[in-house]
Amino acid sequence: MHTDSPQIQKSITTFLPVVIVFCWLLVIAFFCQPLELDPVDVLVLSTIYLLFACASMWSIRWLTTVHRLAAAAGAIALSPIFVWQFREVIRLPDPKSGFPFACAGAATVLFVLASVGGRSMAPRRLLIRATAAALMCLLIVGFSYEVSHSFRWQLIRRHTEFGLPAWSILGPSVVQIEEDLWADRAGPGRQSQPQTFEWDQRLRPPTIVFILIDTLRRDSLGAYGGDPDLMPRLNAIAQESVVFEDVLANASWTKASVGSMFTGLYQEYHGAVGREDILGQANLTLAEILSENGYETAAFVANWGIIGRGTSFDQGFESFRELRGTGDPYLKADAVTQKVMRWVKQRSRDPARNQHPLFLYVHFLDPHTPYLSGGDDSYVFSRARRAYESELVFVDEHANRLIHGLEQSLEGPVFTLVTSDHGEEFGEHRRKGHGYTAYQEVVRIPAFIRTPAGTSDRVAARLEGRDLFDLVLQAAADPEFDPSRWALSKDRPIRYTSEYLQTNLPRYRPEYRHVCIRAVEREGLFFIQSALGPTLEIYDRRKDPGETRNLIRHHRKLIPGLLEDLDRNVSAPWTDRASAHLTGDSLEQLKALGYIN
Repeated sequence: MHTDSPQIQKSITTFLPVVIVFCWLLVIAFFCQPLELDPVDVLVLSTIYLLFACASMWSIRWLTTVHRLAAAAGAIALSPIFVWQFREVIRLPDPKSGFPFACAGAATVLFVLASVGGRSMAPRRLLIRATAAALMCLLIVGFSYEVSHSFRWQLIRRHTEFGLPAWSILGPSVVQIEEDLWADRAGPGRQSQPQTFEWDQRLRPPTIVFILIDTLRRDSLGAYGGDPDLMPRLNAIAQESVVFEDVLANASWTKASVGSMFTGLYQEYHGAVGREDILGQANLTLAEILSENGYETAAFVANWGIIGRGTSFDQGFESFRELRGTGDPYLKADAVTQKVMRWVKQRSRDPARNQHPLFLYVHFLDPHTPYLSGGDDSYVFSRARRAYESELVFVDEHANRLIHGLEQSLEGPVFTLVTSDHGEEFGEHRRKGHGYTAYQEVVRIPAFIRTPAGTSDRVAARLEGRDLFDLVLQAAADPEFDPSRWALSKDRPIRYTSEYLQTNLPRYRPEYRHVCIRAVEREGLFFIQSALGPTLEIYDRRKDPGETRNLIRHHRKLIPGLLEDLDRNVSAPWTDRASAHLTGDSLEQLKALGYIN
C-alpha cells in the first residue's frame, strides 16, 4: 500500500489539473447554452475538449521545466482561447473593457494548475503527450468538420474557438460563394407589374396608413404571446384588428426587408441587398402604383440612412421626409408623431388635397440601437433586452397616439397597417442584433391591419413580408376589403427568406463581417443554408418553435429536395445590383446603428 502511494499521488498531480480544466470547458460549452445537442456531437466535442485540456495543461507544465517565465508566457498565450469561449456563451466580460483582465485571471489559473505537483513527469514525456494530444485534437476537429454537416455547424455557431479557425483553413470564402450565386443567376430580374384600380364611385377611396416599427420583435406584443403589459396600447389596437399570426420577413435587416414590402419581390429581384445597394429604378413600388391611381403619397422615415433618398426608397412619394435627430442618430418616436400630425393637419386645411386619397408611410426607429430612451445597449444579453424593452414602452405610447390621431384627423375610411421589418436577437442562438442569421427571433414579424369596419380576427395563414405589398394594394382598391379572406387566399406552403449583408466589422468576427444565408420553410421544417462553413440546419418548428435543435443529422435524405426549394423560389434571373455613394451623414447613421465599425 505504501509503495503505491507515490504512484497514486503522481497520477493525481498529472491528471487533476487536466480534469479541472476539462470540466471548466465542458460546463461552459454544454450547460450554459439554451440549445439542444445531438448525442453524437456531444461525444465528439467532449473528446475534443478533453484533448485540448490535456494539450494545454501538459504544454504549460512542460514549459515550467524550461523556466517559470516560459510557463507564464504559455499560460498567457492560451488564456484568450478560454476567455473567448466564456465570453461567447456567458457574454462576459465586455470586450471593450474586461477582456484583458479576464485573460490575466485565466492565465493565472492555468499557470497555478500547471504548477501543481512540480516535475511529476519527465519533461520529454510531457512534451510528447502534449504534442500527441494537440495533434489528435486538430485531426478530430478537421476530420469532423469535413465529413459532418451537423458537427461543422456545431463548431461554426457554438464552438467558435475551434470552428472559425477550422473554417479559415478548410472552408471556402463567403464572398466567393455569394459572388458565384449572383453570377450564375445574373439577369434583368423580375419586376412588379403595373396595376390600375377601378373604384366603386359610390365609395370614397380609403386612406392607407402603413406604420413600420423598426426591429420590433414578434413576441414584444401580447397578441403574439408576449407580455401584454409591455406594449398595452398597441396590444389594445391589435385586439381590434385583423392579426396575421404567421408572417415571415424576407430578410433580417431593414433595407432588404422593406424593399420586399415596397415591391412585392424578393431581394434577389429588387436589388436593395447590401448596405450600399439601392432599390432599383426599374422596380414599381407601392407609392408609384398608388400615385398613378390618384393617391397622394407621403413618407416620414427615421431610418433615412437605409430607407432614404440616397438608396432610392423615395420612388413614387410626392413628399418624402428624412427625419434627422438633432444630436442623435435618429428622430425619436414622440417627435416623429408630432411631425406627422402637423403635416396631416396642414393637409386637411387644403380642400384640393383632400379630394385625393392618401397613402402615408411612417417608419419609427426607436427599438433599434442605440437606445435613446434611457436604456444602455449592454453587451450582456439580459441587460440589452431590458434596454430594448424600455424603447418599446416609449414607442408604444407614441405609435398609439399617432394611430388614434390620424383616425380622428383623416376623413373617410382608413386602413392602418402596423408591422416590423425584422426582429432582434438577445442570445437565443448566442447572437445579439439582426442581419446575421435567419432564426425565428429575427425573421418572424408581427403584422396587423385595422379596418374601417373595425373587424377583429386572427388568421393563421402562412405569409411573407412581401405579401404586404399586395395587402396594401387590395385595401386601396376596395374600402370594404376583407383582410382575413385575402390572407387565407395567399397561404404559402413554401416560404423563403435570405440575407446578403457585408459590413466592415472586425475581421476576427467573420460570421458578422459577411453574411450569405438562404432559408426555406416547407411542411413545418425550416431549412437554413449559410455560406459560412458552409453549414446546413433543419428545425421542426411544429415541435421546436424556438429552433433549438438542429435536425440535419436526422433528415439528411431531405437535403437535396430542400436545396431545390431554395432555388425554385428564386428561379428567375437575379437583378443586377446598383450601388450608391453613401454620404457622410448616411455613413454616420449606419455607424450609429451598428452596421459599420
